[in-house]
Amino acid sequence: MRNRLLFIFSIIFFFSSLSPASSYFVRYKEQYYKLYHIHLKQHSDDILENIYYLEKAIKADFCNPLYALATIKDEKDWEKYRYLFLMHLNLKMVEQHLRLAARYDKKEAFFYNYPWKEQNIDSLNKAEQIYRTSLVYWEEAKLWAEKANVPAFRFLFLDKVQYWEDEKEAMITGRLNYEKTVNRNLRRLEKVREKFDIFNDSYPTIYRIDRIKDYQVIPEKFHIPYANRFEEGEFRKRIQFMYGGKLQRVRFTYSGHSVEAILDRLPTAKIESEKEGTYTITAEVFGKGIEMWLRGQGEMIKNIEIK
Repeated sequence: MRNRLLFIFSIIFFFSSLSPASSYFVRYKEQYYKLYHIHLKQHSDDILENIYYLEKAIKADFCNPLYALATIKDEKDWEKYRYLFLMHLNLKMVEQHLRLAARYDKKEAFFYNYPWKEQNIDSLNKAEQIYRTSLVYWEEAKLWAEKANVPAFRFLFLDKVQYWEDEKEAMITGRLNYEKTVNRNLRRLEKVREKFDIFNDSYPTIYRIDRIKDYQVIPEKFHIPYANRFEEGEFRKRIQFMYGGKLQRVRFTYSGHSVEAILDRLPTAKIESEKEGTYTITAEVFGKGIEMWLRGQGEMIKNIEIK
């Protein structure tokens, strides 16, 4: 029995030794880049895998010019090759982030999704974060494109990577501008988020008189108990710049010359504490107008919390 087992293991070892060893350490940009791949239909895991390989490629060293992805004849070729390669890697990172953001981006706020409002808003927040991250790589890509576009390289073309040259030219001429794409998506995303915020909103809605084109008096009447009446005075205390929305509680620190100016501007404001001329203030307000106003006060107002 023992001899039979030894014979089987010998056969297995013999055939396994015939297969060539093809494993190698992944160390250089070019090696990581070859692991990057595009499927016809990409799932989130596929996109994250590509982002990982591209990030590793950006951080890794270049391989020897003999093994470059283009034919390198001299140091000038080598310099342009490095600029174009880094530009191309950052462009691919932008594209992969746009693909990933699209997985979380809700193109429209449908009323039947209101029961999952919080999940939708959370998904939109993730999409926004990914969109903004893509802009970082876009700025890097522009930097390397400009370096590869100097007059010294104008009539220098590298074979095998002509499409990198095409990408560079499209960026320089403005035909390829991912910044516009991202900013357009961010503007649309903000509108969708605002729609989710007002779904089933029980708080007062503001209609500007100068925007009302026509109106009609209808015979229907309704009765509201006095205890539930609309208190205009209390509402005015909590509204900023005529922006409607939910009732929110804000907290911030103020270190300006006149805290009275803040208390006058926010009738519901209360001073929680004061230390060495810095006041901690809380207030109740409707809508997002307060955030715009607070952030417009510069260094005097910090540590803004809105709940």
